[in-house]
Amino acid sequence: MRVATTRPARRDGARAYGLLTLALLVLGFAPLLVRYARQAPGPVIAAYRMSGAWLLTTPYVAYRAWRGQRPAWSRAWVWALLGGVCFGLDLAVWSTGVVLSGATTPTLLVNTSPVWVGLVTRWLWREPLPRGFWPAVGVMLLGAALVVTRGQWDALAWDLGAWLGLAAALFFAGYQLFAQRARAHIPTAWGFWLTTGGAALVLWPLVALVGWPWRGFSAQTWWALAALAVVVQSGGWLLIQEVQGLLPAAVIAPALLGQPILTAVLAAALLGERLTGVQIVGGALVLVSVYWILRGATPRQG
Repeated sequence: MRVATTRPARRDGARAYGLLTLALLVLGFAPLLVRYARQAPGPVIAAYRMSGAWLLTTPYVAYRAWRGQRPAWSRAWVWALLGGVCFGLDLAVWSTGVVLSGATTPTLLVNTSPVWVGLVTRWLWREPLPRGFWPAVGVMLLGAALVVTRGQWDALAWDLGAWLGLAAALFFAGYQLFAQRARAHIPTAWGFWLTTGGAALVLWPLVALVGWPWRGFSAQTWWALAALAVVVQSGGWLLIQEVQGLLPAAVIAPALLGQPILTAVLAAALLGERLTGVQIVGGALVLVSVYWILRGATPRQG
């Protein structure tokens, strides 16, 4: 039984792309909110974000379970939990890499997640990829590099932060692949509840083990943490969870690289930050590549 195809029905395809676009717009606010919550360490921000979203979803899934609408236990539950663990580790490892080496190299390497998703999809799951997938991913990574480095290639360094960025990419790819498998068998709300719970289960022990501060923050930080949990995680990522039941991970993973571009545009509009010419070119390459992949996954008429 196929988990998903690269050519969904036309109606589902239009709905999926609409939801994906809306999700990217919501996720574009995430880095801006993280700035307001920067008094808290990155893994602590992620832990509050995931556990807050899990708590928000719990009353709904409890009500559905009380009504006898709980999905039957299956491997899909395990896949969803594993996806959440991967998501939590992705956030913790990437933020640690940023602390150790700065944002440039870890952020660039975490953007390689579509490569790993594509390799698993094609060679392990034996599923077809969208037309032009690999050329589009290549152009996309070049565009992402221009956005992240601003054309200053000497800002890149292969150090511990680089390895952590690469590990974060593998974890993020694992999240997308496991979540897609889970969503083929369980409803969106249950999948979201399990993945956010799995992420919280791995993040809070890490926070306690390392000894990161988790309280005593300013009111601004607490409001930003609440917005990340309610708006970004329970809004944007819940939409992504729905799309994972309609589109394959090999389509969603590259599309998610459009989120930093939207963040840069929002930062320019709301915070007055200026985009360099190199960043504009890089952003255009990413967006064209995303369209290329989505177009390759769109069903043909007739």
